[in-house]
Amino acid sequence: MVATGPQTPLSGPELQGGSHRGDSQSIGGVLARALLEKAEPLLDGEILLISFSDGYRQAAAIAIKQLDKIGETFHFDPNNREPLTQTATTALGSKVF
Repeated sequence: MVATGPQTPLSGPELQGGSHRGDSQSIGGVLARALLEKAEPLLDGEILLISFSDGYRQAAAIAIKQLDKIGETFHFDPNNREPLTQTATTALGSKVF
């Protein structure tokens, strides 16, 4: 991924290749850090904590609606676990146990 504009916490070098490519835990960590960095100055300015929780709740509802729009249904036969095994193998292929 190449950033073409100003770098944000979600377009910076921590997401451009290396061991972080495609790692949802790393992306989640970067997103959480970015949210906390934006929240800190607001808290210092005496914004009420309830404002944050309400905002995050609203954002979560919007995100869930978007995921429902783009999500796909994966049909499978409980008697044939091979497609599930293949999916799990692909998803965990880059993980070291």
